[in-house]
Amino acid sequence: MLLSLATLAVALPGVYSAGLHLRNPCGEKSCSRYEYCSDLYCQNCEPVCTVGERNFDSVICEKECQEYIHDKIKGYQTVEDVANNTKQLQGYVRDKIKEYLSEADSLKATKDLQETIEWLRQLVAASLILSLMVVVVVVAALGFLWLRYRRKKAEQNKEIDLMDTKIQTVSGMMNNNCKEKLAKLDMSSIGSNTAAPSVVTGVTTTTPISTRHPCEDATLEYAYDNQGMTPSPILQEQRNETTF
Repeated sequence: MLLSLATLAVALPGVYSAGLHLRNPCGEKSCSRYEYCSDLYCQNCEPVCTVGERNFDSVICEKECQEYIHDKIKGYQTVEDVANNTKQLQGYVRDKIKEYLSEADSLKATKDLQETIEWLRQLVAASLILSLMVVVVVVAALGFLWLRYRRKKAEQNKEIDLMDTKIQTVSGMMNNNCKEKLAKLDMSSIGSNTAAPSVVTGVTTTTPISTRHPCEDATLEYAYDNQGMTPSPILQEQRNETTF
């Protein structure tokens, strides 16, 4: 900007010497910056200053259109042009800064979004792992309880089977004893043609062995119904001696 102002300051004396002026009167009015006065009418400088145009006139252009030559043909910058260029440059820089900041914000937002997605992914993975662990623990607990129930049930069944076996064994032994005693009684009844008469000793009577239940235990062929009242042989001998 300073360089442009310096160039303009150096060029201004030559411009003024070439015929530049502050106002461009044309009758009762003034023409604009890039116009010239012809027969009290303002005419545009572009047709007379453009080479190749039908109305091109270098004499009129150089005499009346010095500002047009200075700004449009030579391309010298004026103070207004410098101000406009400065404003344009400031707007360009401002737009670039806004674009950069929006890109930075976009990158930051993208980075935050990626971090959030990564955190959610880790959270989902941890939740899945915990869920699998809980499922494994529940399945293991159920399996342990089921095995314990089966073991307890097997032990109960084993005890029941053992008890049944004992009962069957005892029942078999009792049946065998009854059969053996019954066989002995049958053989003793076959040996005697008639049933043995009841023996009367005092007021107590004895019952023949053949009339008893087969499973009753009897040590003598004839005995009292109550075996505790059966007299011993010694008492019988003493009683016989006393009676004799």
